Amino acid sequence: MYEYWKSMAQGLASYVPGMSNRLSSERINQEDVRKDARYHYSVWLRHLVMAKKNGIQTTPRVVAEVGPGGSLGTGLAALLSGAEMYFAFDVVAHARNTLNVEVLDELVQLFHSREDIPSDEEWPHVRPRLQSYRFPDDILPEESLLKFITPERVARIRNDLLHMNDSSRSGATICYFAPWSDEGLVEPESVDMVISQAVMEHVDDLDKTYHALHSWLKVGGVISQDIGFTSHGLAKKWNGHWAYSDLTWKLMRGKMLYFINREPSSTHLDYLERYGFRIACALREVDEIGSIRRTKLAKRYQHMSTQDLVTKSVFIQATKRENLGS
Repeated sequence: MYEYWKSMAQGLASYVPGMSNRLSSERINQEDVRKDARYHYSVWLRHLVMAKKNGIQTTPRVVAEVGPGGSLGTGLAALLSGAEMYFAFDVVAHARNTLNVEVLDELVQLFHSREDIPSDEEWPHVRPRLQSYRFPDDILPEESLLKFITPERVARIRNDLLHMNDSSRSGATICYFAPWSDEGLVEPESVDMVISQAVMEHVDDLDKTYHALHSWLKVGGVISQDIGFTSHGLAKKWNGHWAYSDLTWKLMRGKMLYFINREPSSTHLDYLERYGFRIACALREVDEIGSIRRTKLAKRYQHMSTQDLVTKSVFIQATKRENLGS
């Protein structure tokens, strides 16, 4: 019950003027630069390796990321892998320029050394898991990679980082939008890959977001996302958040700008199919032993499928099949 009352107290405190922003800022991860760089290096390369395995393009020219948080490391890794433009979208402006410049320098060293992908031993909770964590030479051959990390190119990326909030720039490699509410910020059918890591479980308006992703992506473009469905410590059981009533959940959230949306895996897969995506893979991590009993589910979740109930996370890659209405 400790988790319940702690979350309830935080939710109620967020109604006090000024407290919501303070609580939100405390949730930002303050890991050191080297660890941050290794995390994002691992995330980006895992998504690329899975794209190759699923027969999906591994050389996206334009990459968009939903919910990068304080560090733009995943997008920077994409740029250092050959992408020419990176769009970042967040609900709150977390990105810290000083941190990101230092992360960029660490990432350059990792790519220059062709470091193996940091594995499950270092990052046990990062998905997807891979069969091999060797550096993907087949995706990023040395000759090509060296062209992507020249001093001149890295200097340009660094300069764009330092000036990414300057709306008057043209030809920038990095565009950062926080908060964002208009899918018109990006030209339709201009993005090759949209990536997110443990983010879509926090998105309130999934319909609007998936519609925007569909609009931005080219036909054949890729959505690559890892989504978690745990309670994030808000309940004793990993899926105990599905036992709370709507009123209890509203009080626990309070006025916090971002929380978890409590949507199960099928919701995301349904949106992808509704918006004309072909599912290339949906790798589920399940946990039946640690799950709550079906009889404990709140009213709105009583008809949840057994598969959804025990799905702890899912890694999805999907390609855009067609334009809506075509």
